Amino acid sequence: MKAAALLEHYHPHHIDHFAPLCYFLKIPLLTLNDEIFELTKKEYPYLEIKKIDRFTPFYPYLAHNYDMLFITLKHKPFELICQLRFYNQKMQIIYIPHGNSDKASYSSLFDPFPVQEKALIYGEQMAEAAKLNHIRMGNMRLKLYQTLKPSIPLSLPPHKKTILYAPTWHEETRPSTLLDTTLPLIQSLPADVELLIKFHPMSYNNALAQIITIKEQTQNHPGIHFIENTHAIYPLLAACDAYLGDYSSIGYDFLSFDKPLFFFNPLNLKNLSLQKVGLTITDPKQTFEQIEKHNPNDYAYLRKKLYDYTFDPPIDPERLKSQILTQF
Repeated sequence: MKAAALLEHYHPHHIDHFAPLCYFLKIPLLTLNDEIFELTKKEYPYLEIKKIDRFTPFYPYLAHNYDMLFITLKHKPFELICQLRFYNQKMQIIYIPHGNSDKASYSSLFDPFPVQEKALIYGEQMAEAAKLNHIRMGNMRLKLYQTLKPSIPLSLPPHKKTILYAPTWHEETRPSTLLDTTLPLIQSLPADVELLIKFHPMSYNNALAQIITIKEQTQNHPGIHFIENTHAIYPLLAACDAYLGDYSSIGYDFLSFDKPLFFFNPLNLKNLSLQKVGLTITDPKQTFEQIEKHNPNDYAYLRKKLYDYTFDPPIDPERLKSQILTQF
């Protein structure tokens, strides 16, 4: 199998979704981007990363060296496959989802693709939505974390509760809680809580001025940590006692650790699967008071049920490779 993963441009959060595939299948991650290349070498030293030189003919290089490419951008493949099959008619493009979130409630997770008809998916929830040939690989990111046990580059006081606040990225048509919630949240932070704030990388494009303002107003707060140079999610989640978010896919990943989840729902969306397994908070100023009163065993049964519906057990890497070769 002459295969590789392809991350052309600067989407640093996508590396984490490629990592288990590249590691377990022993395939390289290809990029055109200098920052992705350096970030991968630093944060994922166990991966093989190759940077395609800007003077190298891009499509002929890919077509000559590989028959199969894994990508995470679902709207990219038409141009890619047309160009690549001009040089290599056997070329296949396989989609890997970069997360599973309730944003899919108002933005289809698996749109019909004109040429990209194959995917690796997590489990039953995606299988019900997918309209393309797929293999259920399970939670391979959890398997990678359990295999390597990496840690986060941050020292947290053991006597404090650590909460991760990770809102989705802000768009005009799809606002996150970043703008209206972050400052009230910080202002009400009790002394016995460490708050890790991880904004979506896309928010730095769409709401940079607001993020700078938030950081300037909180730069001397001892209990606030902005997580900006860490993209490996599972070590971060393992270090936290609770998750606080809105529609981000990180909430689904946090189910792996069977710990309490808390949510904001600024769009007042209904029938969100993830928000049914945690406590929805309506007033940001009351967030930590409600978290303190919450019984961590509440919703435990529903958390487990949703996790099993979302993620299959991780597939054996050799079986995954065999299925890719025979099914695709």
